[in-house]
Amino acid sequence: MRNDKNHKRYLLIGVLMYLQCLMPTMAQDGKIYHFGIAEGLPSLAVYDTHQDSKGYMWFATDAGVCRFNGYDFELYDQSKGLTDNLVLKIAEDSKGRIWFGTFNRKLCYYENGSIQEYPYNDSLQQYMHSNYGMKSFYIDTLDNIWIGIWLDGICKMNASGHFSQMIESDDSIRYSYQLKKVENCILL
Repeated sequence: MRNDKNHKRYLLIGVLMYLQCLMPTMAQDGKIYHFGIAEGLPSLAVYDTHQDSKGYMWFATDAGVCRFNGYDFELYDQSKGLTDNLVLKIAEDSKGRIWFGTFNRKLCYYENGSIQEYPYNDSLQQYMHSNYGMKSFYIDTLDNIWIGIWLDGICKMNASGHFSQMIESDDSIRYSYQLKKVENCILL
């Protein structure tokens, strides 16, 4: 009697597994959207993208930076406060400010509906060699800006605009450091 009961149980499990295989699988359909100039991007050259803490998508282009709300693009360029129309990097700090690194080795940020120039851009440009630009940057909770400089290492500019070299590239081997925040750490 006991074997008969186990046999029925195994048969039922087998039938259910077989029926499950016959049922079509349900999965989310992935959608890919293409945005171009006709949809509102000012250029097809996009150097960086970022989704901010409010859900907006930001696109760094050679004609300024665009904020996308899911329906429309809003362009910010030099006429609206950018230091250069060629934007290469985007980052968000803990205060919700959206920062932009531009081709002319300057920083600016979006806050309260407008773009503000970083007050220590002159120091930033003096520190970076004329041939090198920002590979990446990160703003910590104390408003220190950590900058990975092409072929020159990593530096930190504190909230008062003073620089310190954190990691210097060896003259024989030039490195480009990419900074990335994961959890509460900055990775190289």
